Amino acid sequence: MKLKISIIIIALFFSCSENTTEIVEEFHPYKNTSIIETGFDDFPIMASYKDGTFAAIKVDANGFPEMVYHKLPGISPLLIWADENALPTHAYFEGTHIFFSNYSPTGVDVSIVDPKGNIEVLENIEVDLSAYISSNGRIANVSAINGAEWSDIVRWAGRGVSVAGCIVSVLEAIGTVGWLIPKAVYSCSGSLAGVMAEVIPEDWGNIKASADAWSQFVDGSLCGFDPTPGGKISCVSAALSLISISLEKQEEKSTELETQIAEAKELIDKIYLQPIFFDFNNNQPPEEWEFTLGRSVVDFKNGRMNAYTTDASASLSVEGNLPRNADKINIEWDGYLNSTYWGMQTMAKIYFPEFSILLAGRVETGDMGNDQHLVIYKEIEGQKRAIIDIESQPLVAGGYHFTATVNNQEIIIQMYNIENNSIKQTLTLPTSEINSDFDIQNLYKLSQHIWVTTGNGSWLDNLKVEF
Repeated sequence: MKLKISIIIIALFFSCSENTTEIVEEFHPYKNTSIIETGFDDFPIMASYKDGTFAAIKVDANGFPEMVYHKLPGISPLLIWADENALPTHAYFEGTHIFFSNYSPTGVDVSIVDPKGNIEVLENIEVDLSAYISSNGRIANVSAINGAEWSDIVRWAGRGVSVAGCIVSVLEAIGTVGWLIPKAVYSCSGSLAGVMAEVIPEDWGNIKASADAWSQFVDGSLCGFDPTPGGKISCVSAALSLISISLEKQEEKSTELETQIAEAKELIDKIYLQPIFFDFNNNQPPEEWEFTLGRSVVDFKNGRMNAYTTDASASLSVEGNLPRNADKINIEWDGYLNSTYWGMQTMAKIYFPEFSILLAGRVETGDMGNDQHLVIYKEIEGQKRAIIDIESQPLVAGGYHFTATVNNQEIIIQMYNIENNSIKQTLTLPTSEINSDFDIQNLYKLSQHIWVTTGNGSWLDNLKVEF
């Protein structure tokens, strides 16, 4: 199940008495933090820290985190939604929406919609998130949430808040939202978030306090007001009331700016291609690559993708943008060439908005001879034509290693003998012969193809993509 975690960081309300710290340490010594189970279905977990920071975690019907409401003293609410890895995707503060996408250990894309509907996009904001995000873009060292352990939920919420704090602090520093959030308010691993991010199941019994004890601890100006004569509302109820008000304001502003919000999200809604080396040893296609069967039988067996006669064809494909600052792509694979009456082909294909480039190792036999050669095709709207091919050589049936490199200046495809790694053929083409304003950054999709006709089958193995 894919979780959607909403992490809402709000500069809220609490004003505690001078002896607050002493009371915390008396009934809950865990890093001056109090975490309680409230008994409310929507917000079953609330937490507070001695500096006045407050958080409330919302879970869905299955017990998974859905939202965190986080209070910093003296400033307005900041609301943050995050994905299943506790990486924030959307923040809200005083009428302004901030969207996040394409995380890496060193950066993130950001788009901002201000209260008047103005949109600003900042790609690859440099921020050190290596403590939270591993090299594959996933949050580091976090066990899965199973809905049974409150400590898991608290830890994910704390890490999500911490990541949001890292990003917001950088936005402050570069002046983008300097008007938006007071300086030095957010940072990586703030007081309460830092503690929450470290919570483990073994600590839970020592950390949590009862709702009554927590209410006594924060029984100050917020929790002591009387809505009715002689009545006193609990801290939990008071917090829920203020959370509700903040969420209503956010929903109203979201409706007002619906069009601008959709545009801002789309502007950073990019998927970047990832380097890959795949040996097919699990007899499955690569994860996130789509397998499409063309004709006849193609399967994954014996650690390879196999095409059997007659008229067998299939492809593997993946969509995405070239990584930022990449100036070339290199594709490598192993393929098998053998005699077939109507030919055989092993090929890489790269897609651009107005055309595609096909880089193939080809066998032509039967009435056309018994030869093998390299060829580069340009395809427009499904119609392909050979731009250049190399003089055919007599076919030597067997496995070959292919490399294809494309940059803004040239295209190079090579065929190697697998047994001794010697180059059998090389084909080079200036990109100007493909398109006068060729730009490798316009690439948006890759695919790998295998095709045979009659007589003998073929296979694909050891697919590698680098940038």
